[in-house]
Amino acid sequence: MTHYTSSNLGIALVYAQAGRRNDALKLLDEYLMSIKGKPVDSFGVAEVYSVLGEKESAFEWLDRAVHDHASYTAWLKVDQPLDNIRSDPRFKEYLKKVGFEK
Repeated sequence: MTHYTSSNLGIALVYAQAGRRNDALKLLDEYLMSIKGKPVDSFGVAEVYSVLGEKESAFEWLDRAVHDHASYTAWLKVDQPLDNIRSDPRFKEYLKKVGFEK
């Protein structure tokens, strides 16, 4: 039995960046199934969805990360995996929520 951790989420991100969409989605789905009732790396999930071009899902998970005060939101302004959603007007709202913009 495989144990899915945030490092597996990191592998899903690498797959997404490499254009291996199906592999990324499979590993992401397995990660999400494995963490039922456990803490989730919502920022990491948002990154994977952003790289895959799944904007709605990326914003859904980014919202959760901001709501949960995830520590990685400190990287919100410069995190490269979020480049795909940076131009969306909603992104600026998240920058305001975490205090990067007024």
